[in-house]
Amino acid sequence: MVSARDDRTKEGPYNLTMSTTAQWRTGSIADEIAEILRERIVEGRLAPHEPLTQRQLAEDLDVTRATAGEALRMLFREGLLVSHAGTMQVAAADGAVLSSAYAVREVVDGLAARLAARHAGPGTERRCVAALKDHRAATEADDRLRSMRADISFHASLIDGSANPVLRSHWLLVRFTTRSAMLLTPAQLRQAIAEHEAILSAVSRGDTEQAERAGRTHVRATIEALAQISPRSDRSHLARSP
Repeated sequence: MVSARDDRTKEGPYNLTMSTTAQWRTGSIADEIAEILRERIVEGRLAPHEPLTQRQLAEDLDVTRATAGEALRMLFREGLLVSHAGTMQVAAADGAVLSSAYAVREVVDGLAARLAARHAGPGTERRCVAALKDHRAATEADDRLRSMRADISFHASLIDGSANPVLRSHWLLVRFTTRSAMLLTPAQLRQAIAEHEAILSAVSRGDTEQAERAGRTHVRATIEALAQISPRSDRSHLARSP
């Protein structure tokens, strides 16, 4: 079965602790496998273009090939895997693709912040404050992995505090786009922390309008940063895609 132990206890590409998202597990084995791989991809533990085979995945996690295949198909549909010469490979953290996903996140993050300002209690604020503290420390230490986890924790806390269960269905979008931390400069990462502080300030005051504006501003700033990285040809291609 899928292991939830710390991955330091075993060598191999698929074993990973589930501690960062345990509260939102679905209970499905295929979903849990997908989450294990998703975390590794987002955190860079599975490198771009690394092949993932149904057979090897099934053997390493002691599950059926059908279950392993379903997990891989989930990640393919999310854009985290691509098919190349009949083999699933980890997709590159392409700036143009991330920018497209962030266009949706602008709406999601704005709504989450607005609803959190209306419904969130002290627990949400405490979790956001803790995430910000960890994010600052990670950025100063240039620890990208820790920084990504803190970023995820901050936005997960807002979504949780929104009291809107439908927003949780967009959780994977947050996880997917967090890979942008690997593309941004240290200065841009520090600016993101300041934007998080503005969001939390409005949420804590219960200012729904300002919370939504701050949430959207944060996402637009990331879109603009990624636009400077992504080749113009990639962006225009995506704009023409049906």
